[in-house]
Amino acid sequence: MYLLKPYAGWCQIHIGEFHGNASYLTDVPMQFLDSFELFSNNYATPVLSFDEEGSDFIIIVDEYTTYVISERATTKLYKTEVDRRDFIESIIKDIEDNFEEFVRWYISDPDTELEEEDLRRRLLKAKIESIKLKWNRYN
Repeated sequence: MYLLKPYAGWCQIHIGEFHGNASYLTDVPMQFLDSFELFSNNYATPVLSFDEEGSDFIIIVDEYTTYVISERATTKLYKTEVDRRDFIESIIKDIEDNFEEFVRWYISDPDTELEEEDLRRRLLKAKIESIKLKWNRYN
């Protein structure tokens, strides 16, 4: 598990020895899915950036290694031997396991809540299915 259940607009991300807290300023599930969708279309290396409100970190998902560059008081590099396919499949599973919480990630207006939730639910599902379809077709 890399993505923990989101809470109050924050999501803990654990990759090897690295533990970060991505804030609501970055749409965590959408950022991962957009990056994976781009990768599944043209094999660009997924690179993701997350804000911790006062610090930030970057995740680079290479073929056999995942790197995290943490910009806190000092810059630190974390390296985890994890296969790209396993990483992508695990992130998708983490999103699916906490799907409704990730659906409500950006919903803030009670007047449009149901409409926004439905739209976001369909968008997340479509992105996940697209990635799985392309990934299984070519790998």
